[in-house]
Amino acid sequence: MRSFKVIPFIFLNLVLISIVFDHAQLYCHPYELVINIDNMPAGASILIKADAQDIVFDENLLYTTNYRNESFYTESSETGFDFCFDQQYGVPGILGYSIYRIRIRFSTFYMDYRDCRYNYGGDPDIYFRYDYLTGEITHNGQVINGTTKTIWGIKGQGPPETFCFKPAVFFYNKFNEDFFGRLWIDESQYVNSGDYIKFDLSTQHSEKPEFQHYLDGSGVPGYNLRHHYWNDLLQDYLISNNFTVENYLQDENGWFEDLVPCTVRTELLSGGSGGGIKFADPWLIEPDGSQPGDFHS
Repeated sequence: MRSFKVIPFIFLNLVLISIVFDHAQLYCHPYELVINIDNMPAGASILIKADAQDIVFDENLLYTTNYRNESFYTESSETGFDFCFDQQYGVPGILGYSIYRIRIRFSTFYMDYRDCRYNYGGDPDIYFRYDYLTGEITHNGQVINGTTKTIWGIKGQGPPETFCFKPAVFFYNKFNEDFFGRLWIDESQYVNSGDYIKFDLSTQHSEKPEFQHYLDGSGVPGYNLRHHYWNDLLQDYLISNNFTVENYLQDENGWFEDLVPCTVRTELLSGGSGGGIKFADPWLIEPDGSQPGDFHS
């Protein structure tokens, strides 16, 4: 199971690597986005709908396919959406970090939650009114049909911060189901196996395990396990690997294998004297840190 921990903040020459904080459950009480309905006829049922207009990030600031299309019918004069992943209060719909088109019957407005700082603390609720007779949606007495409201604007927080809405790359040293140790990323920082760093999309980076050998899946250095290859690609056997950020959630797996002792020897079957053998180990790391796969006696 993935764990979400703080990764140190570091700037490279061209690419910003962002920290991501462990976001606790945000609010989880009914209706952070509250909709009050006026002049609703008795027995009427109306459609409330929220459609994400961009990619969505969840409560851990990670890309998600959840919370994209939330809709429900209501007969209540007060309803709304929760900004949370837990529906323990029976909230009909849940929103994430994205921009949403909010539809109330035939009327719409847009609500933008793309600010890394949210929640801001204090009262999380924002209030809108819908008039069943006129179709007008208002906020603080102003008609907002067809317009865009932002969470940072409503809460008076100044310009949004968006550095967190980037792809997350998870790094692993793996043996069977175990992951352990640390990895050295971009020749500049360590990351614990199972943690992630956020990068810009389509950027290139380097990775390698902190050690080529480990005792076992506990992460203790030793000589029972050795790094074997990357990401199920047997040809990528070098201890240092380059990768491109191609997805908003991406795993980089450095696989380790058991070492099996063996003896290589020469034997003269007839005549002559002496003899020798050279053996090439493509995983052997030379004193200068390279892996040329040369033959050695």
